[in-house]
Amino acid sequence: MIIRHSKEEDLPRMMEIYAYARDFMAEHGNPNQWGPTNWPPEGLIRADIAAGNSYVCVCKDRVAGAFFFQQGRDIEPTYRTIEDGGWLDDGPYGVVHRLAGDGSVKGIGSACLEWAFGQCGHLRIDTHGDNRVMQNLLKKSGFVYCGIIHVEEDCYPRLAKSSGQRAAGGVSMQELLVYAILLNEELVTENEYRKLLDELFLNNPEDDDLLYLEWETDIKKAAVYVRTNMDYLNLNTEWFGRKLIGKLKEVYANCLDIKGFANRMYSLWENLPGNIRNIEPFLTLCYADDPLSWGDEEQTRNMYEHMLNYYE
Repeated sequence: MIIRHSKEEDLPRMMEIYAYARDFMAEHGNPNQWGPTNWPPEGLIRADIAAGNSYVCVCKDRVAGAFFFQQGRDIEPTYRTIEDGGWLDDGPYGVVHRLAGDGSVKGIGSACLEWAFGQCGHLRIDTHGDNRVMQNLLKKSGFVYCGIIHVEEDCYPRLAKSSGQRAAGGVSMQELLVYAILLNEELVTENEYRKLLDELFLNNPEDDDLLYLEWETDIKKAAVYVRTNMDYLNLNTEWFGRKLIGKLKEVYANCLDIKGFANRMYSLWENLPGNIRNIEPFLTLCYADDPLSWGDEEQTRNMYEHMLNYYE
């Protein structure tokens, strides 16, 4: 299954999927969530596509699912007021709306949520009280009830849910861990690290870890602090992997000396958290340079490129 941005030419197929979803909801005890308003309207989906927030799931060259995804700080206006509870924190989050499949692919909802979580590490979502199918999916995916929110399209309250507390010291620390590891191999500069830290701190000014790191002028001490203050057992492996591999892609794209690249990748592998070092795609960093010993540069490049496309 491939998840990609929606295109204008996907629109007719997406509207077919939403029509199927409305019928499915009605047949499974949830006629009021999308049915009375014929939700979602075509104009809204067009706007989602234009804004770059619309995605489709493609299986065997056929669009089988669609959803809205956006991430940032305070990005969903209807989530600013929550009753009967509260959000787990006030930090940045990703939001998924208008998630639907055509019924042809099993597990498409879980795949979409896992993908979205992998982009940001912290999700918020809402669903109708009669949507038992979605509620069960969210429960299986680790979401917890946070309260009640209200939407503009109808008068029915929505159950607000979150993907849980951000693990391993927070998404910010996980992203800094990626940069700390890359910095150790001189694959990013100190200025790049500082720029990232400043951006994270501006979005999370009450984060004690980020506050400490903003004041720490010794970059080596800062990197040690990041590495020693992580809960590695709860590291979001996919989120971390996407971030790390994404940066390595940039390095590889500018690589002329494959042997030098391979030496750095092995050293980087040795400095990865022990609980992920021996799983793919990270394990490839350990052995992809082996063919170089008998002069097979092409095989080494093939293995690296396979690794770099692991999350595609």
